[in-house]
Amino acid sequence: MDMNDDPVIVIVEDDPNIADLVELYLRRDGYRPYQASTGERALQVIAERNPELVLLDVGLPGELDGLDVCRAIRAESDIPIVFLTARDAEIDRVLGLELGADDYVTKPFSPRELVARVKAILRRSSGASSSMTERRSATECPCAAQRCAIAWSLASSAMTEMHTQVREVEPNQVEHVNFGWCRPHPA
Repeated sequence: MDMNDDPVIVIVEDDPNIADLVELYLRRDGYRPYQASTGERALQVIAERNPELVLLDVGLPGELDGLDVCRAIRAESDIPIVFLTARDAEIDRVLGLELGADDYVTKPFSPRELVARVKAILRRSSGASSSMTERRSATECPCAAQRCAIAWSLASSAMTEMHTQVREVEPNQVEHVNFGWCRPHPA
């Protein structure tokens, strides 16, 4: 993949050690991170780089803290935002999410878990999800075929959507799909 095709992520963090660590893990996983250490600089970098996601500390030096940056982003865009902050009180987490953050990770944190959260959010926000009608057709399990893919399974309209991981199975392993579970064919 050309580096210019790598998803851009803006890291807004005033602690250079944390910012460098997060950048290292993101680069390793194929992202193109850019750093900003103040809220003001963050808004400039976001406008210049048009990122797929923003990792945002709440406690930033300068005129704008992370909550202000989140408000400014939400006034213009639906870019996914993940707060990465030492503020771990319930009120802080709730406020961050209510302001429009997609996730809230407290320090200390696992860089690997953070990257996994980034991947999950980008997977959901990438437009990969389709309409209910398209998903419903994907639940069909053509056991007569050589191989079949089980992608989505829908419960009744009264229940929430249930997902199964995309995986390939041999026809003799599946009798039917029912709420995301597969039963082996009888021997």
